Amino acid sequence: MYIGKEEQDAIHSPSSNGAMGRDDMIGFLAHELQHAGPDQDNIAFRLDNALALLERNALGRTAQQLNTDEYRVLSSALSTASARAYANPPAGLSNAQVMSGLLLVSQLLIFWALPDETRAASSTMAGRLRDLARVLRNHMHNANLLNRVQEGLAADMMTDAPPVKSRGLPVDSTAAMKLFIRSMTAPGHVDAA
Repeated sequence: MYIGKEEQDAIHSPSSNGAMGRDDMIGFLAHELQHAGPDQDNIAFRLDNALALLERNALGRTAQQLNTDEYRVLSSALSTASARAYANPPAGLSNAQVMSGLLLVSQLLIFWALPDETRAASSTMAGRLRDLARVLRNHMHNANLLNRVQEGLAADMMTDAPPVKSRGLPVDSTAAMKLFIRSMTAPGHVDAA
């Protein structure tokens, strides 16, 4: 389930002015986590969206503390996402990578629930959490891209599309694309021969 850059940008900035009400933001974040899965394409897509929102709203200097109800809702939604992601890790990621990434998200929620003064005094911790959340988000985004190319290749195989031509020479990059995808999704099982 890959969507294009325009749609991703619209999701990552849901309103025209880039700001969304707190209740809407918490609701959207919980929705993305609760609806991650059941397949790996959807998990990567939803976690990418959730991480973009967390990066912007939980770790910014003006982030307001999560209240108990918000924390409970988001923690419950994260539990659902974790179970589904463990069962179907996104392309190119092992169960251990996904689970350690979601543990990081859990720690991010705990940090967000700390009193404002405590978080303000912990800018180093916020920076590290932000950086690592971005790494996880990048992995989710890359999984989305891999899925998009795989879906396109599968569709091409069904339509018997002719090879792409460049400067009049027939060029079929399918084998190279498939090899790269395998190297990214199952690096221990790649045979270039």
